[in-house]
Order: sequence, then C-alpha cells, then structure tokens
Amino acid sequence: LAVLLMIFVDRIFLSHYSLQSLNAAVNAGILSWAFAGGFGLLTAMSEVFVAQYNGAGLYHKMGIPVWQMIWFSLASFLIFIPAGIWGEIFFPASVYKLQEVIYFRYVMIFAPFYLAQTALAGFFIGRGKTSFLLYLAIGANIINIICDRLLIFGVPGLIPEMGIKGAAIGTSIGSIFQTLILLGFFLRKKYREKYGTINWQLHWPTFRKC
Repeated sequence: LAVLLMIFVDRIFLSHYSLQSLNAAVNAGILSWAFAGGFGLLTAMSEVFVAQYNGAGLYHKMGIPVWQMIWFSLASFLIFIPAGIWGEIFFPASVYKLQEVIYFRYVMIFAPFYLAQTALAGFFIGRGKTSFLLYLAIGANIINIICDRLLIFGVPGLIPEMGIKGAAIGTSIGSIFQTLILLGFFLRKKYREKYGTINWQLHWPTFRKC
C-alpha cells in the first residue's frame, strides 16, 4: 500500500505537469512495478521463515532467512539493470516511448532496493511487530511527496526540472529511505544478539526454501 500510494502521488503531480508524462507513467508504471512487485513477493518470503523460527523459539536463526533474501535482492541487479538499459524493447510502438523508457529505466535500476525492503520488512512482520512499518511507510511517502514536488517541477537556480524522470527518482528515494532505515534497525545490537541478524552468510538450504 505504501508503494501504491507513492505511485499514485507520482501520477497526481505528473497530471499537473504534463498529460503526456502522466500517460507515460501509467503505461510504464504498470509493467515496471509488475516486475518489481513480482520479485518483491519472493523476497517477502523471509517473513514466513521468521515467523516459523519465532513460533519454535529458535530466535537465533531468525536473521538467516532475511539475509538470504537480501542476497537475492543484490543478485537481482543482474536482471534489473539490463532490463533498465534495454527497456525500450517493451515499448516498440508507443507514442510516449521516450518518456516511458525513462520512467521504466529508473524504476528497474532501483528495484533491488524495493526487494531488499520487503526482505527486511519480513523480519518485523514475522515477529508481529508491524506498527513500526506503518510509521516508516508514512515517513517514506512524505519524502516522496517532497522529492516529487522538487524534482518534477524543479527549483529555479537550484534543481533542474526533470518531469517524469523526477517522479521515478522521487519514488526510488522513498524506497531507498525505507530500506536503509529497516537495515539500520535490523542490525541493532539487541537484534544481533537475540535474533542473529548478523548471520549474513549465504545458506543454500534456506535460500532454496525461500
């Protein structure tokens, strides 16, 4: 819901910027977020295993599945960066092709941060600690609103007008913000000691299960 709200805000701002930019963001957004969301569902599987370990009292293992999905998120750069670079193949005959490619490209390049975000969120969801995620999502959306306003329309003499590229970057910044905050909390000393969140090594059996 937090991500969907960011996308909605992008479109609200773009509707005031340019009808062509709005149409391009809608067309490219459906495809780009389908890719990101699909992979994000995979990395969200960390919450299933965190919940299982939590229920079984195996607290020291709860960091392991999260790290497996973080590694998967990092590996996804090998998919998303080429998809972003050659994204124009997905819009061969569109009248908004140039703007669609720009939006698609930036969402793809930053998509692995979204994957890492869902992996890290699984650590909190699996333990039933979800209120923190709600406040974080609100904060990220506020950041997205500010970034959209500044980057889409620009600030004379300070920030160039970016249009649809600014919308994609603003949403990506909001996602990166959530990911970094989640990582910071995930690596807190009390979590490292109790839940083994420092167990960063690749564990193939758990990776395959996830």
